[in-house]
Amino acid sequence: MILPAEDQAQGKLAYVDNLGRDQVAAIGNGRNDRLMLEAAVLGIALIPGEGAAFEALSAADVIMSDIQSALDVLLFPKRLIATLRS
Repeated sequence: MILPAEDQAQGKLAYVDNLGRDQVAAIGNGRNDRLMLEAAVLGIALIPGEGAAFEALSAADVIMSDIQSALDVLLFPKRLIATLRS
């Protein structure tokens, strides 16, 4: 799915809502990802080479350094236990 350039944050949020917030793990690093990351049952912010927006980092549940680490967490969810423990 390709979103139009305008109002991407709302478009991404609507997509998560359409899928069901409790069914979505979202991954992103941009300011336009903040609503999606906050809404998803698991929001993973990345800090890749180009950096990340503070709004994305503060909206996420977990911050990872790269996409491979984020995808590995989805494949091996027990890795999140220490990170998300209260």
